Amino acid sequence: MVNEITQSLNVVKKNTSLLEEIVQKQQTIKNSVNNIFTSLNELSRKLDRLLISEKKEQNDLVLITTADDWIKSFINNKNPGTPDEIKVGLSILVMAGLENMENIDDKYLVKINKEFFIQKILGLYNITQKDNISGTADIGIVYVDNVKYFSISQWRGLSKCICNPSGNYTYNMKKHKNDTEYRNKIAYKDAIEFRKKNYGDTPNKLWKRLPKKTPCRATEKFINQTAHIASNEWNLLRDDKKIEMLKKILDLDNKLKCNCSGIIYFNKKKNKIQCIYKWSLKINLNKSLKCKNDGIYIKHYMDDDDKNWIIKTQVKYNNGIIEGLNDKLLWNPRMGKPISSWNCVAKLEKIFNMKEIKSL
Repeated sequence: MVNEITQSLNVVKKNTSLLEEIVQKQQTIKNSVNNIFTSLNELSRKLDRLLISEKKEQNDLVLITTADDWIKSFINNKNPGTPDEIKVGLSILVMAGLENMENIDDKYLVKINKEFFIQKILGLYNITQKDNISGTADIGIVYVDNVKYFSISQWRGLSKCICNPSGNYTYNMKKHKNDTEYRNKIAYKDAIEFRKKNYGDTPNKLWKRLPKKTPCRATEKFINQTAHIASNEWNLLRDDKKIEMLKKILDLDNKLKCNCSGIIYFNKKKNKIQCIYKWSLKINLNKSLKCKNDGIYIKHYMDDDDKNWIIKTQVKYNNGIIEGLNDKLLWNPRMGKPISSWNCVAKLEKIFNMKEIKSL
């Protein structure tokens, strides 16, 4: 009986020793695995830093990773859409884990829409003033292996001011340079006389922002005439020239693919990203070559149906028929520029295949 107990104890001791050896080996393996993961994470961080360094040198763009730098990148941008672009960028930085809401100035605080998921990104590019990269896009989202460009717009349904074409280049108004300058001088003179008669001889705030009840007919007359001339000039262009112009307006490459990945809509009332769409060209450009003027607008339409417009260009002065009317003490009225920058609004659902997405 004693021998049996002794033998059993010896077996237990051997098994215990074996178990301890197994546990020690398991711990050694676990430590090795942890060391491997630590090394991989460090390599990943080094690769990210290397990629960030490379990205900073691309296209003379600055890779932005903080809320403060994103806000500062708009310091000289007076575009009305700037606040929306700032808040979209801040939302992405926070959702991507690159920034904390606590670091954002109260003026730019946003609500995070938890419907959306942001993949691992290195940072953002501000390209709202970089029309040579993607004319439609406002923001570049920089991933480890690529960059995706998106347009940003305030949510008012699926429409977008897609570009600001020059009347001279897009609608061949350079052909009418002398006539345009002559008509502009007359319009400017009439606009000055109208303001002196109704709002005082000395330039003041009312000169700049006329009450809706008393619009300046000089502006309306000039713009309507210019829209009529511009639409006629477009229709006189060769079809291949029209195609080239439409490609620039819609920001398409030579294969008719969109340079911009899609559009991010910001809901100003709800103070958050409303929805995100990817897009691809749907229409046949060859069936979208005609236009007609409608008052101050030039409407481009499809299939010979002038009611079925897809692009509407607003002919306008860049900074009003009378420039130099600001709120400072020094008032220096001068003729406005009527050809340099018009507004081109697109009906996106008619032009593009619009696919709503929840992940960037």
